[in-house]
Amino acid sequence: MMVNGRTLTILLSSIMVMTALILAVAFAVHPAAAQAPAGDQVGRPGDANMADCGNLPGGNAPISRIARIEGGLAVRSLGLTYYGKTLDQLTDQDWRYLEELWPLCGTYEKDVAAVLATQVRKVINESKAVQAATRDWMRATKAEVEGLSPVHDDIIVIHNLWQEMLNRELDMSVAEFAEMTAFMKQAQQKLYDANAQGQRMLVRPFDPGPTDVRDPYK
Repeated sequence: MMVNGRTLTILLSSIMVMTALILAVAFAVHPAAAQAPAGDQVGRPGDANMADCGNLPGGNAPISRIARIEGGLAVRSLGLTYYGKTLDQLTDQDWRYLEELWPLCGTYEKDVAAVLATQVRKVINESKAVQAATRDWMRATKAEVEGLSPVHDDIIVIHNLWQEMLNRELDMSVAEFAEMTAFMKQAQQKLYDANAQGQRMLVRPFDPGPTDVRDPYK
């Protein structure tokens, strides 16, 4: 039977609408199916079953887009979730399980699922390595800042470290950046206050005090 373009479009639209209705009914009848799976483990490779399909995606991480990222994934994006876990919590075993689950659920074809799981895992691991290096920098920076004195050169140092912290913002989680910002602000203010106090102390010995104005008619 010959099907023209318009008829094919109508048929595809009808199928999409029916699929959406089926999914809507399924979630209405079984709302728990849309929830993330319980426990610390996504599943065991080799045990993938269609009962877990309702747990997909189980988060807000755009997996296919992450796989195509060039230049690295921002560390704060590791807080995005998939299948009930943040990206930095997903283990190699979890990815092997998802690689098996996706084709079973019709999310991705088998060959695509294998490439996708490998690439996403690679991007995430690279981001985690950047985060680890940044955490080392944070520890070293805190130690350096705590050793600074309220002198001109050290105040320049903390200004430079502040700028470096801003440049590394995307290499930290939101919580880490907030914590580091608070630490640096407090350290800066402490140096400013001590520097101002030191300047007053240097001036004070040479300050003759208030002028004693005498009335010449007395």
